[in-house]
Amino acid sequence: MARCISVFSVLTIGAALFGTSQTAGAGLVSFELLPDGTTVPTDNAALDHSVLGPYVTGGTSFVLGFDTDSVFGIDEWARYESRSDPGSTIWGYLTGPGAGPDGDLTPTGVGGDWLLRQTNSNRGEPLVNIFQGHEFLVEYSGVLPISASGEIWDLDNGESFRIDALNSSLDVMASITTPPVPRNALPGVTFEALPFTFSFSGLPEGIKALRVSGLDRGVGGGFAFDNFNATQPAGVVPEPSSLALMGLGIAGLAGRRLRRRRADADQAA
Repeated sequence: MARCISVFSVLTIGAALFGTSQTAGAGLVSFELLPDGTTVPTDNAALDHSVLGPYVTGGTSFVLGFDTDSVFGIDEWARYESRSDPGSTIWGYLTGPGAGPDGDLTPTGVGGDWLLRQTNSNRGEPLVNIFQGHEFLVEYSGVLPISASGEIWDLDNGESFRIDALNSSLDVMASITTPPVPRNALPGVTFEALPFTFSFSGLPEGIKALRVSGLDRGVGGGFAFDNFNATQPAGVVPEPSSLALMGLGIAGLAGRRLRRRRADADQAA
């Protein structure tokens, strides 16, 4: 798949500046809907931002997917996975008795009906394996946040991950590593059908990207992502490219107004 971040840098900034909102709610994206905020996903369908557009919350836009060639940028899409379809069990995200396929053992069902996963070559999808050097990315445009959070699900067989927050220079500002989880431990010791929540806050610069890397597959090997909070705090300014486009937009509006005034003056004369 062709690398598409340069397209997004225009698409998402335009959405951020001119309000073509495509997200649900105040910063929390649960993946229960497509980026248009109204359409329910299709099980196993690609989150193809080149067709669906970015998620947008306030002045912040973002896209999600996988970097499989170590040249920074998304080159393979994540897949939507249904928790409610009993036949939708995927490799790498299996839950034990009491949870059912693609289960959710939280008391209030915080996972909802949908999550994002990596591809599954057993289904004829392109090979993506976060434990073979492929990385999951969330890439921001527009108003860059200094806070973000999300959930990695079903750490139950020795899997471990590192989540990095990167600035506009792609330098790591902060990292979080998931806790060690015993392999094949009893329920209550692992995160089986439960979320591990990571959170960054108060970073010195805006977050240009979040990067999730697989450190140890244990005897598991899957990756499931959900409930991403992308709200930016008040007072964070847009990245420079956004400011440049904003200036061009304001200049264009000013030029049109000036031409209109001159035309009105000519008609009055």
